[in-house]
Amino acid sequence: MSVHPGSSRPVRVDAQPPRLRAFTLSYPIARVRLTDAAPEGPSAVLELQFAVNTDGTGVRILDPRSADERSVVFIEGEPGVLWSVGGWMHVDIPSVLSCSIADADTDHAQLVYARTPILGELGIPGGRFDPPTLAFHD
Repeated sequence: MSVHPGSSRPVRVDAQPPRLRAFTLSYPIARVRLTDAAPEGPSAVLELQFAVNTDGTGVRILDPRSADERSVVFIEGEPGVLWSVGGWMHVDIPSVLSCSIADADTDHAQLVYARTPILGELGIPGGRFDPPTLAFHD
């Protein structure tokens, strides 16, 4: 129990750490934008995938037709900053990914915000791109 500033009534604060739901974010990327970073394979559109779970976060570039892939980075351990409130889940993995997911504890979860410096590090210029897709792995 704690007392909210300006209030004389106790306020219950949930001290339980949020539960991370393992998920994958996939950005569609044109092969021609990746040049040397692209894995082998026939697909014109590749996927930049962020796989986030309690063991770590893996980033890879995948050719969906051939399943050839190139690993970009792997960071061991649960994301450094994670919070969940009112059905929202926010994950922040410094220098890799920051995202917010609404209704994260339901089957109707929606990606609301995602930002990553990895696109720039791969030499992909800013511009308009299709949004990433979200898939949970419970």
